[in-house]
Amino acid sequence: MWMVFIAAVMAALFSFVVMSSGDVNSEMRRNGYVAVAKQMATYHAAAVATCGTTCSAGVINPAAKLPSVAQNLTNGRFASYANGSGMIITVFVANPVLSTYKDGDVLAGLRVIYLSSPKVGTWNASTQMVESAVRDSSNLIITTTVGSPFAGYTLHDRQPVIVGP
Repeated sequence: MWMVFIAAVMAALFSFVVMSSGDVNSEMRRNGYVAVAKQMATYHAAAVATCGTTCSAGVINPAAKLPSVAQNLTNGRFASYANGSGMIITVFVANPVLSTYKDGDVLAGLRVIYLSSPKVGTWNASTQMVESAVRDSSNLIITTTVGSPFAGYTLHDRQPVIVGP
């Protein structure tokens, strides 16, 4: 009798662990891509602080403005570019084969951080625009024109982008 009871308790415990592990794993994954998005936001802020609106067209190296703990965290995942006319973009450029996080994950993290900012979105190759998740008063998606190549960098379709300053 006790053996049946113990077996039932163990089966219930096993079922609970198996069913709940997906939630834990998805929460851990979400926390991970939000962390990557925070790194991207920090990288972008450092690029803006490096240039303001006075950078010439090309790559921005924000290393001097990054917090010391973030210098090694970015690990080549992001790049910032200026167009020479005051627009700065920061893109997620991690290797899709080697990276744990894909474009969609990072974009979801950016939307958690920036909530309703029209300056965060994905680059649409067919329209040459960054499409945010924000809609205007006419219920149209707010977009920012960002041609590719941008300051020598060729964006890829659906790539997460922060536009600033």
